[in-house]
Amino acid sequence: GLSVYNIVKTPSLISHEPQNNITTDSRLITISGETDPEIKLTINNELILADANGVFNKNINLSLGLNILEITAVKKHGAQKQVTISVFRQEQQVNKINNSLSIQSDF
Repeated sequence: GLSVYNIVKTPSLISHEPQNNITTDSRLITISGETDPEIKLTINNELILADANGVFNKNINLSLGLNILEITAVKKHGAQKQVTISVFRQEQQVNKINNSLSIQSDF
């Protein structure tokens, strides 16, 4: 009946941020979302702890270029759901200061 359905049903997994396919110049990004309570949650195979309501937040360091973030929620009996988010980190646009030293003469 219903209890068997709940065991084999995939867990809910909702990613609030970041949006998929974004570009940023930040080295750090926060992944947040929610899943069912008592779910094993991983981001790129790293175990993440959600609160009692299934809400999670995790800061992730980004490498330059394309970063693939795989969020996986797994129930005790193996049913799982995965969300993949692509984030592209570009170099920060910093106004480069010319390091040459200019010497002025007062003669």
